[in-house]
Amino acid sequence: MPAILKGWFDRVIIQGFAYSLATIYEQGPFQVGGRAGGWGGTPGAGLAPCCGSYTPCLPACRLQKKKAMLSFTTSGMESMYTPRGINGDMNVLLWPMQVLAPQICYSVQYVTPEARAQMLSAWQERLATIWEEKPLSIVPNSYFELGMEGGFMLKQEVLAQQEGKEQGLTVGQHLGKAFPPNQQLKAP
Repeated sequence: MPAILKGWFDRVIIQGFAYSLATIYEQGPFQVGGRAGGWGGTPGAGLAPCCGSYTPCLPACRLQKKKAMLSFTTSGMESMYTPRGINGDMNVLLWPMQVLAPQICYSVQYVTPEARAQMLSAWQERLATIWEEKPLSIVPNSYFELGMEGGFMLKQEVLAQQEGKEQGLTVGQHLGKAFPPNQQLKAP
């Protein structure tokens, strides 16, 4: 990640503003079906459209119903970003930075102008329907012991359900098993 982007994350997507230990993942500000924000009203001026409160919205409220997606190009071929490729599995490289499937254009400097135009056309088509896209799957908070006592670890009953399965839950919670294929690249 470029330093300037890291600095932006450190200042904008920080604990206490965009999330807390109690409001992460599906209970966090980027949740699907959450509150849509931006109301800066005053008490008594009516209900805030984002959360139905009579008080001004918190900054994190303004983030709800937003979607995040990475869009980037590579100088390498798609095969270079696979489990056998020289750069490693793209699913591992992207975990856990996703909400929507990424838009990746591989080898842009080596493809023909026609292929590059097709990449741009595909991007334009995708942007036209981006609000209907399903997010990538994540492990719900309810699967974890959310507290210092439980160490924010997977619950024992979740681990028991995973016994005998060939793949882990996610790239991050793989449980020493094979990663689910393309989990960070395609929505379920």
